[in-house]
Amino acid sequence: PKAWLRVTVPLDQPDPDLNRKVRALLPNALVVKAQLPETSQGQEPTATNTQSQTSPLAQYAAYHQQQYAAAPDATIRQAFAQLYTDAQQQGEPC
Repeated sequence: PKAWLRVTVPLDQPDPDLNRKVRALLPNALVVKAQLPETSQGQEPTATNTQSQTSPLAQYAAYHQQQYAAAPDATIRQAFAQLYTDAQQQGEPC
């Protein structure tokens, strides 16, 4: 019989790539949950809270810094900004 796992990963900060990383190590992980430290208001930081405080370009730059240990170069930042603008104009949820 095949077993399925529920995995809770303690993190200091959100990781947008957590599911992929866990499933690379544990392919039978069915549920992956991030356990983040509580904020001063007693709430866990959520994607909604983070997105409302930070621009999409800044969020991407933070992800790129975390993933590649370097800030994205100007060409990548411009391409992301253009792609985001195009998606907004086409009515895609961003």
